[in-house]
Amino acid sequence: MTLIEEYHVNDKNVRRYKQINENGFSYLQPVKNSSNFGLATIWNTLRSIFLPEGYPDSVSSDYIYYQGWDTVQAFASSISGSIATSAVLQGVGVGDETATPLAASITWLLRDGCGMVGRILFAAKFGTQLDYDCKKWRLFADVLNDVAMFIEILTPSFSKDLTLGVLCCASVSRSLVGVAGGATKAAVAQHQAKAGNMADLAAKDGSQETMVNLLALLVNLTLLPWLAQYKDFVMPLFMLMTCLHIFANYKAVTSLQFSNLNKARLTAILKAYLATGSILSITEGNKRESLAFSLRRPKIRLGASVHHSRDIAGMNEILGLDPFYVQFNKNDIIYIILNSKATTRDILAVYIDAWMSRNVKEKGKKIDGKQMVEKLSKSGWNVDQRAIQTEGFTFTPHPHAD
Repeated sequence: MTLIEEYHVNDKNVRRYKQINENGFSYLQPVKNSSNFGLATIWNTLRSIFLPEGYPDSVSSDYIYYQGWDTVQAFASSISGSIATSAVLQGVGVGDETATPLAASITWLLRDGCGMVGRILFAAKFGTQLDYDCKKWRLFADVLNDVAMFIEILTPSFSKDLTLGVLCCASVSRSLVGVAGGATKAAVAQHQAKAGNMADLAAKDGSQETMVNLLALLVNLTLLPWLAQYKDFVMPLFMLMTCLHIFANYKAVTSLQFSNLNKARLTAILKAYLATGSILSITEGNKRESLAFSLRRPKIRLGASVHHSRDIAGMNEILGLDPFYVQFNKNDIIYIILNSKATTRDILAVYIDAWMSRNVKEKGKKIDGKQMVEKLSKSGWNVDQRAIQTEGFTFTPHPHAD
């Protein structure tokens, strides 16, 4: 007798079949399993609904921790959003006998229009950065979302003449949140889809978010009528939900373990290497990644335009030799001009050289950029996927052109 065991990617239970031979015919007959299917069946059903197929093998190791905190922040944001929406409706005239439907409609349309313009301008200016600094912009989006809701909650406190301006400011903030939040969510999904199952992962993330919003809806149905009677509790509750929202988002983004190197992770690694002589692991490198925005002018301009080298003697001859990159110092700023043939490893190497020359004064402590790239590769870092932002310029010499 042949025994066949069957498994399903979302079901850890084993199904067994035995081969039966009767009257010259052969067929398979299920073998009853004596194990208890109660809780296991419920868990398998929930997993197939809310988790990607093949979990946990089909996703990155940080998936469940990130999704757990993402669920908490989504719940807190949904509660805060309902409070803000109630304030907005009051601000545009719902419940006010002197307000006209036309005035409310125009206010709402102008509010949406400002948001659309803001969305286009923001995407044009910062779209590329959303890939390279995913964590930073994800946190920015959620903090800005709380700021927008705070503005909306204050709407009823302003006079009718100021309501339109206040709502437009909130709408612009919301539009930035939509671009930054949506783009960074896609970047996170791409990172977590270890088996190339990005669509399935995104679909299950949508199911998780819908379930959280449904639970928040049930809470809001009880909460909003109560807040209508006790308005003094609106702001304390909103601040509580905001703190929970920001905390959960911070825990979520810091749990992500990217193996590619953006400027923040690379800087943390280089600083640690100078101090200890060892390369940070992927976990430790992500842990030390700075999530703060800097308003200072960058001292290393990677991928700068050839325009900046016009007054550098002999630069035409150097570029004519077709190097992978050219580095020079001008007005206390290091400019790096990249060849269109430069690889990600070349870009990392020249950036490391520039960073060393900028931050390390003793020659004995400096390390060659190419050697550092090899060390990073051996330590498990992905040095072939570019995650370091440039200014976008590259050059290609044409020696025989007229």
